[in-house]
Amino acid sequence: MRDPAESDAQRRARLARWPGLLHRRTHGRHRHDEQHRHDHSQDRFISHQCRYALRILRREWVTDILEVLAAGPIQYGALLQAVRDRTPDPQHPSEQRYIQDSVLNRTLNKLRDEALVLRDREERFPYHTTYRITVAGRQLLDALGPLASWSEQHQGL
Repeated sequence: MRDPAESDAQRRARLARWPGLLHRRTHGRHRHDEQHRHDHSQDRFISHQCRYALRILRREWVTDILEVLAAGPIQYGALLQAVRDRTPDPQHPSEQRYIQDSVLNRTLNKLRDEALVLRDREERFPYHTTYRITVAGRQLLDALGPLASWSEQHQGL
């Protein structure tokens, strides 16, 4: 169970130690035969990491925001309008989605906490705030490509 007082840096450091800890454990075997052994620790590690990624992705507007930021740094107002312009979804034209200013702000803060987005603010008046995607954010977006292909292929199932 996660300690609520644990910081993100402490959690990441703890999770970085997981592969070594998991490989030292011994788990029950399906059969005693050497060829039928299965390493359940790797399954648990993959499951844990997928849950982390899905927790990020299930937030509102994350993929839309990351896709807009992938085009380059953008000021807050332009980002808000660009995300709004992406809706409605061409696959579901009847579905009306409209991002509120407060929702964009909250989602950007969460993405900053996860180190997927950077916020740059000019020090002199007029203060312009620019957002840009990080390497980790771009990698997450790239990882979604195969998932989008799978979804397109199996959408009618």
